[in-house]
Amino acid sequence: MGPAPRQVSFALGVVQKGVAGGLMTGVLFQYPGFLIAALVGAGAANVLKHPAPWLHGLTSGAGPGCRLPAEPPRVGGAGSQASRDTASDRPHASG
Repeated sequence: MGPAPRQVSFALGVVQKGVAGGLMTGVLFQYPGFLIAALVGAGAANVLKHPAPWLHGLTSGAGPGCRLPAEPPRVGGAGSQASRDTASDRPHASG
């Protein structure tokens, strides 16, 4: 693969205006992405601290204490009856 776009912008700046131009193009090339990422992060932090009522209601039941059943309930059919018969015929371990 070729050079990264950041390297290309730095190289063009160095070729056109020397090291100062390379540093300036490097900063100007990266600054908008940094600014957008910082704003999105600040917005996400605000949403996480103060969630909207619908989001709080949506996620209020989920958490570490929320457990799934060990086995999903069986829906009718020949397979479910056969497994119940087989399970009831097994000997129980005494202990």
